[in-house]
Amino acid sequence: MAQNEYCVEIEQNEIGVLGVNENSIIPASQALMSKQIEALLKQVQAISIRQVQVQQIQQPQTKPTTLEEALTSFIKLTQTNF
Repeated sequence: MAQNEYCVEIEQNEIGVLGVNENSIIPASQALMSKQIEALLKQVQAISIRQVQVQQIQQPQTKPTTLEEALTSFIKLTQTNF
C-alpha cells in the first residue's frame, strides 16, 4: 500500500514524459543561454575585428602635422620630468 502511494505522489509531480521539474529546467535553461551568449560574443568579436581591419585598409596612414609632432614631443618631455 505504501508503495502505491509513493508512486502516485511521483506521478503527480512529474511534468511531461521525462518527468522534468523546475529544479532541472532552470539550470538547463541557464546553461543553454550561457552557451548561446558565448557563441554570440565570439561572432561579435569576429565582426569587430574584421571591421577594424577594413578600416585600417581603407584609411591611409597620414603623416602627423608639425603641430601634432610638437605636442607629442612636449607630452613626452613633461611625462619624463615628473
